[in-house]
Amino acid sequence: INLSNIITSRVRLMYSMFQDCKSLTILDLSSFDTNYVSEIYNIFSGCEKLEYVNFLKATFSSYLYSYSNMIANTAKNIVFCVTESKISKLNSQIDENSCATRISDCSSDWRKYQKKIVPNSDTCVESCSSTSYPYEYLGQCYSQCPNGLPYINYICYNCDSDCIECNLYDNSYCLSCKDSKKYLNNGKCVSSCSYGYYTDNSIQ
Repeated sequence: INLSNIITSRVRLMYSMFQDCKSLTILDLSSFDTNYVSEIYNIFSGCEKLEYVNFLKATFSSYLYSYSNMIANTAKNIVFCVTESKISKLNSQIDENSCATRISDCSSDWRKYQKKIVPNSDTCVESCSSTSYPYEYLGQCYSQCPNGLPYINYICYNCDSDCIECNLYDNSYCLSCKDSKKYLNNGKCVSSCSYGYYTDNSIQ
């Protein structure tokens, strides 16, 4: 959702603003001015797949008094990017979610800060290194790769048909090709190189 042109400098109420938007995975609210906002309870409640919120400009001044259930029923390992000096109002909400993470550098790869989850026990782990749940897929730990997905170095990949290994979060971007006669070119498996490129048979 492109929210960059919404002017919020005089907005007071944001409660339930995104409530039950069940398909949202990422929200960039870095343009939101929240200086006069007084109520944000349930703002993300019920966004079951919401994993990341960029709230860089959030100020949460003394006007804010109602902020319960902000992240109820969001993704358990949600990541919030908020300026470090302005997170006091968020602390209690985020701390209720044992897997939630706060970061202050919104330009970084937020996924590397995401805590792993063991699905059937709903617990958080730093990495999927245990013998019971060694395999990782989209930030969760499994005893074996779900749906028979192939794995490399304990990562389960759901790649396009041409790929063996792909970008974990973009299955259309190949890192290695199934067909040894094909070559990688900008994440695609191709039969011949485009103009300006030459074949390197040492890399599949």
